[in-house]
Amino acid sequence: MINKNIKAMSKTIIFVIFFSFFVGLVNAQNVSCDVVFSKFKLEWFNIMGIRGGGNGQRLKLTFKNTTDKVLKYVTVHYWAINAVNDIETDQFGRKEFSVNCTGPFQPNKINKLEVQIALFHPNLLTAYPYQLDITYMDSEEKEIKINKSNISLIFPSVEFININGNNEENTVEETSNDIESKGVLGLIDGIECRIIKRYNDGVIIGTSRELNPDQIKKAKEFFSLKGKVMFNLEGFEKKEEAYAGINDGYIIFYKENIFIKIDQ
Repeated sequence: MINKNIKAMSKTIIFVIFFSFFVGLVNAQNVSCDVVFSKFKLEWFNIMGIRGGGNGQRLKLTFKNTTDKVLKYVTVHYWAINAVNDIETDQFGRKEFSVNCTGPFQPNKINKLEVQIALFHPNLLTAYPYQLDITYMDSEEKEIKINKSNISLIFPSVEFININGNNEENTVEETSNDIESKGVLGLIDGIECRIIKRYNDGVIIGTSRELNPDQIKKAKEFFSLKGKVMFNLEGFEKKEEAYAGINDGYIIFYKENIFIKIDQ
């Protein structure tokens, strides 16, 4: 009788182990990893082996397009983390950084890129990704929040860090063109402004002409713009095509790399 019970228990244990393995395998296969980064790292900016650029740090990244589709843009949003796992601000007061990669990136190809001066800080920091945006050549868009459940799959070279619980949620959020909410906001000095797209943390504004710094301040106050704001000319409506933006209390002109504090 005892031997029969032992045999029955053994079969149950084997079944449970097999079932758990099968469920884990299915879940792993369901996690989308359209882009995998084998390298995502800040280094001192060096010239001929000598540290240059003051406190400048460059970002080196290597990624592979694991899909069968051509990628148009790949954008990584990241924090700069210090030795005690806190988010640092750079010498311009910025806390959030982005690297925008312009394709085309072919299927199953490895791409190596470098941002020569990604940020300025007296201590070497760790680049920690918190969001990945992908735009495909067929105009499909995907937004993926990086968290504990997917960082080892998308950024295997980056170790998970729990940053004040901001990135611990076990979810992957994706947004598409369905979240668009278009509408005319109004005029700033005769320049028409409208909403191109809303995001959870901000908005893209389309303008009929480029706004200057004073006009951007007016638009922020008049339209009560919150969070990250990007300004794009009509007809150039992707994130990567913005001519200016508002982030962390600064107006940024991207082509000229000019930062203007809003309360000046």
